Amino acid sequence: PDFPPNKAPSFRAPEGTGGPDGLSGDDPFIMQADGKGWLYTPKGMLDGPLPTHYEPQESPVQNPLYAQQSNPARRVFPRKDNLWSPSGDQPGADVYPFVFTTYRLTEHHTAGGMSRFLPYLSELQPEFFCEVSPELAQERGLEPGGWATIVSARTAIEARVLVTERMTPLVIRGRTVHQVGLPYHWGVGSAAVVSGDAANDLLGVALDPNVQIQESKAGSCDIVPGRRPTGESLLRFVAEYQSRAGATVMTGNELRTGHPQSVPDTAPSTHPRGRPRPAQPVLRQHRGPGRQHVAPRRVRRAEQRPHRAGARVGSPARPARDADRARLVDSHGDARGARRGAPRRSGGPRSHGHRRARRALADGLRRVQALHARRVPRRLPDRVALPDRVRHRRGAGRRVQRV
Repeated sequence: PDFPPNKAPSFRAPEGTGGPDGLSGDDPFIMQADGKGWLYTPKGMLDGPLPTHYEPQESPVQNPLYAQQSNPARRVFPRKDNLWSPSGDQPGADVYPFVFTTYRLTEHHTAGGMSRFLPYLSELQPEFFCEVSPELAQERGLEPGGWATIVSARTAIEARVLVTERMTPLVIRGRTVHQVGLPYHWGVGSAAVVSGDAANDLLGVALDPNVQIQESKAGSCDIVPGRRPTGESLLRFVAEYQSRAGATVMTGNELRTGHPQSVPDTAPSTHPRGRPRPAQPVLRQHRGPGRQHVAPRRVRRAEQRPHRAGARVGSPARPARDADRARLVDSHGDARGARRGAPRRSGGPRSHGHRRARRALADGLRRVQALHARRVPRRLPDRVALPDRVRHRRGAGRRVQRV
């Protein structure tokens, strides 16, 4: 419910009053669980507790408040196909001097994936366009109704030019910054009534730290008259801009401005032999070109631990864990025997093949428990009960999958 307009600011609710009636006269917000609006966020935010201003992941404007340019808690992905232009006062920022922003049109629904297939709506907005101010059109030689190429550090697109007073130039710290407006309803589609380049192609991938939403509303660009190149010429065109700006994989990906060591965990690393290596430990289940086992060190030790024929798996100092493993191994062994129609063996010496299967399965259990700090559950489901039966090659990955 809305805040009562006739409640005086000096009003204080009786103690114990709940709901909207318990709000004081100077508490006109009901957006949080306690019935108040929060300026200080005590919990739930990774970049709190107080709101502040950060520039986008890439921006031709220096942060006017302090030296930290962008949100230090943002998630970035340094990749060759996800380059960023220099920002603020960095060298090369003038190669992409303008700001592009994306928005929605009334005549199109959502991202245009539905409306551009409908002739009634496509007729109202038939072609992809960009909005520029008269000042920017005069500075860059753009003609109303003509073609323009908009280029970012990722790619370049083409659009018709719409010169309008709505795109007012901004004056920031004595410098004029022009904006380029791009509706995002167009894209490819063989059956679409209208088509055109997609504005979202200009965007890179950088995520908000709290809800993992990408920055898709602002970026740095340049705009020139004429249609964009195609094929290999387009790649050379974009690469020439990247070279002039000095854009590399780590450009704009320093989480703390001025601290080159504050690179994210996803920064690319290199194996001593020159092969790329994942930044996080991964248990590889298949061998292949350029792949390797990079599990934690304790898992490597478990792999290399020798097993004697007939020896008990585990350590005598931990009989409870060994008993759990033995029960798990026995339950899986009985399940396999029941499926194959073999009778359950009540006693007597085990065969050498059965002991080898027990050792292999216990070794796989040790790997899983090394990878998961909370160990594995006591009751493991039968492989037949799993929704997807994945076949693996022989070796470590197959045993782990079986566990």
